[in-house]
Amino acid sequence: MYLEILLKQEIHMKKILLKSLLLLMLLACKKEVKNDTKHISDDFAELLTNYNEEGYLLNPISATKAGDNRFNDQFPNFLSEDYKIKKIAY
Repeated sequence: MYLEILLKQEIHMKKILLKSLLLLMLLACKKEVKNDTKHISDDFAELLTNYNEEGYLLNPISATKAGDNRFNDQFPNFLSEDYKIKKIAY
């Protein structure tokens, strides 16, 4: 009697395993969907780079703090009207 119950459980488990493997095989064969995230990512990366570069031009001290030594010879005039206009536009 106990042996019969074990055999039934074993058969039931094999059926579940077989169905699971079949389902996984079907899901693995799913057609890949192409997306244009690389194009979007490139545009976003360019936007961030431009934003960062404009910020460094506007405030060379922050560029130096960030490790960019291209602006070490510059010091912004924080009190000029030109700087204030550029800061607002930034």
